[in-house]
Amino acid sequence: MVDPEYQKKGIAAKLMNYIKDVAKNAGREKMILTCKEHLIKYYEGFGYVNQGVSKSTHGDAVWYDMVADL
Repeated sequence: MVDPEYQKKGIAAKLMNYIKDVAKNAGREKMILTCKEHLIKYYEGFGYVNQGVSKSTHGDAVWYDMVADL
């Protein structure tokens, strides 16, 4: 989450790419995250693939598991 004052400036994208680079350089093969439905397309833009509804029930919300190959 990026503070609303700083949204729409590419900060989240820079963070996503940085985290992906760090994981890849650490020898990781995949990255996994959970997100709400309205963010699925956003994460797909970073190479994540929707794996369907997560078993997570955090906050009584519906979450989706997303996986990206590195």
